[in-house]
Amino acid sequence: MGSSAKKEWYLYILAQLGIAICLFYFFIKACPLVAFDVDDWITMGNFRLPVPIWKGAEAARVMPEVLMPVAGWIAARVIYPVCGDYTYSVTVISAVILTFLIITMCICLQKFLVIRFRLASNIAVALEIMFLVLFFLIFRNRGTSQCMFTAADLCCIYFYTISGILNAITVLIFMCSDDVTEMFLGWNAVKKVSFLLLVYFSLFSNLFHSAMTAVYAGIYLLSALWHNKFGLKQFIRKNAICLAVLITWGIALIFDANGGRADTVGMDMSLDLNLSVRQFMTMLHALSIPFMIVLFTLVITVIILMSRGECHIRCEALQRFVPIVCNEVLLTFFLLLLNAKLAYMSRIDATWGIWFYLILFIVAAAAYVIQNTPLLPGLLPVLILILIFASVYPDGKFLMSTREHTDYETCMELNRYVIDNIVTADQKDLRKVTIRIPDHSDDLRSLAYNEQLGNAVSGCLYTHGIIAGQVEVCTIVEKE
Repeated sequence: MGSSAKKEWYLYILAQLGIAICLFYFFIKACPLVAFDVDDWITMGNFRLPVPIWKGAEAARVMPEVLMPVAGWIAARVIYPVCGDYTYSVTVISAVILTFLIITMCICLQKFLVIRFRLASNIAVALEIMFLVLFFLIFRNRGTSQCMFTAADLCCIYFYTISGILNAITVLIFMCSDDVTEMFLGWNAVKKVSFLLLVYFSLFSNLFHSAMTAVYAGIYLLSALWHNKFGLKQFIRKNAICLAVLITWGIALIFDANGGRADTVGMDMSLDLNLSVRQFMTMLHALSIPFMIVLFTLVITVIILMSRGECHIRCEALQRFVPIVCNEVLLTFFLLLLNAKLAYMSRIDATWGIWFYLILFIVAAAAYVIQNTPLLPGLLPVLILILIFASVYPDGKFLMSTREHTDYETCMELNRYVIDNIVTADQKDLRKVTIRIPDHSDDLRSLAYNEQLGNAVSGCLYTHGIIAGQVEVCTIVEKE
């Protein structure tokens, strides 16, 4: 490796470390990930086998229900002995996991730009930073907005946000090659196993987000079928990976359709496509003005450059943009239909894939403009600084991932009160204890911060070995 290549490599590593430090700080200080409500404690305290469960409550939601208890266990074994605060330990481990996955997604994006747009590594890293900033800018239409790494609670971070990121990583890896099966066969055993695990947990994560991978595989297969000249056997052999993805996703759909949650939803909710469309339009109106300016400016610039370019250059550009647009359209259509039943179309975490593809399109458009405009690479750092400013203005604060966006200090104070009472009771060999928590019957916190809290926390602490025996907790809800 030459001196210039070494310098480029060191700068690349420093950039990734810098991004990682900023993300970790965000998730541990600026917008901490904190276990707060009943759903968080129940999920974190219940291990499950990493396989779909027929007729289970969350039949095919394997990845979140495997990862969250493991995170709680690591927090109890690694961080808790050092700091003595289990809630903070969970915050640290959750921040590490989310930071690692976002960094992985960004690295995959950088590789995609280098391979598909033939950009220099330093330019691709700059666009990687722009890509990440857009996740914070996209809905930044007021102080204390939500970014795309915010959800209703810690449980939803694992169930929805992490599921979205995992599928985004899978899609970006797929996008790096025109022949996914050939790419897979060229890897060593470690890469193959890692990739298969990634795809498995992506497809068995969350129906809202596994569709990202499935839709990409479906479009890939349709394109391959259109260009197929070698018969059915050769088609199957050349597209074995994407065929396996669709078959596996079909299995996940069957498990989901026969799961306990699907039965409950089927009884309680009717189909309302009009509501789903209205919710989607509300989300579109919530897109920030700076984000829309960047989007429309790049779209217009790309159209102008393509109209002036030679035919083969236009065809090459279309090969890059058409798959992204097709995935965006089909995924949006799928989620509109799905949310006609579930009415989640106004949730960022549930529609995560739509906004991911929109951001990916912007970055791909910027890459194309850079390819064809010599002056733009020099202006890219200035553009990124402007986007960073727009994403943090006016106060740099984003909403918490807690019910009703309860502030971190309140969550920590209430959690310490509940946990300390349970731990003290266990140390005194008491099997019953009474705690009192605030009454939130007048807001949405009542759905998940209620009389079940004490036993949920006790069960989690017992599962992770913080208390020696199960403590029965009588949770009293009081206005005072």
